[in-house]
Amino acid sequence: KCQVILTKINDPANFWFQILDKNHSEKLQHLEARMKEFYCGFNILTWKIRSRKIIKNPLIVAAPYRAEYYRGMIETRPFEGKVRVFFPDYGNEETVLCSEVLVLAEQFRELPWQGICASE
Repeated sequence: KCQVILTKINDPANFWFQILDKNHSEKLQHLEARMKEFYCGFNILTWKIRSRKIIKNPLIVAAPYRAEYYRGMIETRPFEGKVRVFFPDYGNEETVLCSEVLVLAEQFRELPWQGICASE
């Protein structure tokens, strides 16, 4: 028996959740706090992807969602300066400007994806 956090509900037979404990959700919160500090201000320029040719599917990146950066995975090729990003820790997808997609630093790749998909 464990507690979970629902992160995305597509329908009653298809939803995403995270395990709520110190080895899962708490580690993700800690990682995201470190990412917030790491990808702020001038440091962001260091991690910009310099060429759109590099942006492809699949590519693990740091991508914005609601003004903060999260771990994501490119799902589409760039089109009109935008890409579709899937956020495996939560199960949601967003269309993001290519210019806002950043290289995901190695230190944020250590924790496995925390989102779990439950579907029929």
